[in-house]
Amino acid sequence: MTEHTLEKISTFLFIIIWSFYGTLLHIYSRLKSKQLFQSDWDIASFAIFFIFIGMVLLLVVLVIIRCCCCCCCDEKIIKASFTYNYSMSHC
Repeated sequence: MTEHTLEKISTFLFIIIWSFYGTLLHIYSRLKSKQLFQSDWDIASFAIFFIFIGMVLLLVVLVIIRCCCCCCCDEKIIKASFTYNYSMSHC
């Protein structure tokens, strides 16, 4: 790697760490003031976030149930086979 590439990588990492630090300070100041939700938008975004997390967890549970319950069954699934007519007779 060249020095220029390493300088770009270090600058990029510095920006990411600095923005993460700023976000942590913002969260800490809200926790300290005990005002997590300062506007209606904060409440709405919090609700949407937890609805999304709940849906993802529900899908994971359904996949686990499907894998655990249906894999041990000895029944064979019959797949329908379709035949297609590739002839030019219908043109």
